[in-house]
Amino acid sequence: MKRAHNQNVLRLNSDLEIPEHKAPAVLDDLDRALIEIQQEDPFFSFNEVAEKWGVTSATVRNRI
Repeated sequence: MKRAHNQNVLRLNSDLEIPEHKAPAVLDDLDRALIEIQQEDPFFSFNEVAEKWGVTSATVRNRI
C-alpha cells in the first residue's frame, strides 16, 4: 500500500496572527552552512568559517 507524500505533512489553519517574536526565522545559505558545520564539529573555529564565507567572526557568532 503506497501512501501519498502529502499525508505526512501537518498543516495548521488558524485565523490567529502569530506575534513577530514567534514567527519562523528565514534561513539563508550561511545559516544552513553553520548548522551543517556545527553538526559535523561542534568545536569549529568561528574565524575559519568567517574567512571562508567572507564575513566577520562576529557575524558567525551572532548567527550561532
